[in-house]
Amino acid sequence: MIELRNILTEKDRDEAFAIIEASVRALCFVDHGRDEETIQLWLKSARPGLYAKHTIVAFIDQIMVGVASMDADGRVYLNYVDPAWVEQGVSKTLLDSLKDIATAEGLFRLELISTAVARQFYFKQGFVEIGTPQKGNGRTWNHRMMLELQNGARFGAVEMRGPGMDAWESNAA
Repeated sequence: MIELRNILTEKDRDEAFAIIEASVRALCFVDHGRDEETIQLWLKSARPGLYAKHTIVAFIDQIMVGVASMDADGRVYLNYVDPAWVEQGVSKTLLDSLKDIATAEGLFRLELISTAVARQFYFKQGFVEIGTPQKGNGRTWNHRMMLELQNGARFGAVEMRGPGMDAWESNAA
């Protein structure tokens, strides 16, 4: 069984960051091509996601196996799973939790920037790609994606735009 909880301490953040690094190195090689400079840029940009408004970690048998985060506007910054625990439903469970939080807070959509590796996962979760891929850190390409939430119809066609909102970055794998 997957247990979720809010990230609470710097120790939790350090453990979560180790999962991010392991995931990036082992699972995202299609994106970074094992280029160390690209990996370091990626990891540097991922750490602030550990301080987002909603940062949750997943545990199986009291072992931290995944981390996800989202800001107050529904931008998903992180969704990483320890490589030893892929295909166990961890990423989907984390994402479902973020969707539940967003819905409870009255948001009508989630947005993220996906890696090439994770795009198919997000498509299966109902996300659609927005625009064309944009150059990311080093060798990577950013695939901006969006998911309309069920409660969206209640709020109509409201646009989440404002100063700087088009330039956000995410590190959701």
